[in-house]
Amino acid sequence: MHRASQMALLTLFALSLAACQPARGPEAPASPTVSPAFGDAARSTPASWQPPSTLQELLPSLATPFFDATPSSPPTLIYTRGNAIVELSMEGASRTLAVVPEAGRVRSALLLAGHIVLVREQGLQVVDLTDGASRLIAFDAPVLFGDLIPAGIDTVLYAAMLDDGGGGTMSFTAHAGLYSVDSEFTQPLVAHEGGLLPLGIDAEGDDAYFLPQGGEPEFSEIWLVSLATGVVRARLPVEGFAFAALSPDAHLMATAASRFLPEEQRLEYGLGLYDVSVPGLVEGRWLPLPRPDSHVWGLVWSGDGRCLYFHLRPGAPYEDPATSYGLWCLDPEGMQLSLVCPLDDPTAHIVTITPDDHWLVLRPERANELTLVDLAAGRAVSRVPPDTFDEIVRWR
Repeated sequence: MHRASQMALLTLFALSLAACQPARGPEAPASPTVSPAFGDAARSTPASWQPPSTLQELLPSLATPFFDATPSSPPTLIYTRGNAIVELSMEGASRTLAVVPEAGRVRSALLLAGHIVLVREQGLQVVDLTDGASRLIAFDAPVLFGDLIPAGIDTVLYAAMLDDGGGGTMSFTAHAGLYSVDSEFTQPLVAHEGGLLPLGIDAEGDDAYFLPQGGEPEFSEIWLVSLATGVVRARLPVEGFAFAALSPDAHLMATAASRFLPEEQRLEYGLGLYDVSVPGLVEGRWLPLPRPDSHVWGLVWSGDGRCLYFHLRPGAPYEDPATSYGLWCLDPEGMQLSLVCPLDDPTAHIVTITPDDHWLVLRPERANELTLVDLAAGRAVSRVPPDTFDEIVRWR
């Protein structure tokens, strides 16, 4: 099975552990530590990285149209295939942008400031698209999972789950940090025994939201980590099941929610919506799903924050449903739910959405296939790239 997203893969891993266990409340995550430098990831620099003073400084990198398309045609997609970085038009034409040195399997990828940043088994690999030159910032243990999000115009926030060699079911430790593609400066931030997924940057640009994951798919808190010091400034009481997504204005946190019903001795699934704009005054709301006995399988916000898209599936997540209830949209202002389009494959994970909010890509748990959704027309089309691919990078 090819991996559609780091969160989905960690979810499937946790579900395999939880399926044989009775439903119960979530366990508290282990306490974080400020991450030490590892491998040669920490480089000397005359000045430490400074977080942007406001969210407005992040907007150029978040809103840049990394595609060239009219509203009626799908944009071009960049993906990785082994050591090659490939550009693909949805009409089927592809071309290789760069071929980089071997550094193990690709775990995550991001297009930023004319560079491709890759989390690979051996570390962070950065590729300059102007000349194809690359550099590797090695980690001191193999990377099992990884994730990347923008943290500035030329800066990424990375999370790498490193194999700790323990041989257990959760034998990895997450290391998160910042990397600047211009200054080539790496700043480790925080470490956590288990999974740690970056969700976004707060409205002031000072802190990052992380989802800590242990051996269970349920979670009971989100961490707010200082980008300057790596200190966990707050543990926000945000509950959910496997998936969480921060709104573009960093005010709302959406989760695939679950809660235990003592009378029926079972879990009920829904949507959680939390106001996280004031860390000390987090307020949550439970939203029932549009179909009974269903659950959310992936979340993504539209760029304007007017729609929270999610894949709705019947039954419980660990029941491996054979059908799908389709792609849905929640309007957070009016709290209205609407069906966007049917989906044929219940295994499809949401991968990415274009900056103009016109196209959404899902990846089924089948090799070499993408489902492209025209959000305006409300229709889904399966597209098969001309060759195998490892990781979706971003729209160009």
